[in-house]
Amino acid sequence: MKAAAKSQGFVLMMVVVALFLLAAIALMLARESSVAIDQNRSIQQQDVAGYAAESGLQHAQWAANATNCGTYTSIATTPVGTANSATYSA
Repeated sequence: MKAAAKSQGFVLMMVVVALFLLAAIALMLARESSVAIDQNRSIQQQDVAGYAAESGLQHAQWAANATNCGTYTSIATTPVGTANSATYSA
């Protein structure tokens, strides 16, 4: 009878180890996914900043050319992007 009790405990230990390994793999995959999301968000923010800077330069150049490089009024703060996440002024 004692031999049967020992073998049941051994099987239970293997199940616990298997569950632990599955949990560790799931945690690593979730962490990898969150790192990828953060990297994509950073790239998107850099792109929006670049678009805002380029828009501001083009708008300022247009304003200067429209007045034949004379005096022109300042360009008000202008939102850029679909969520207005960036602005420029000149």
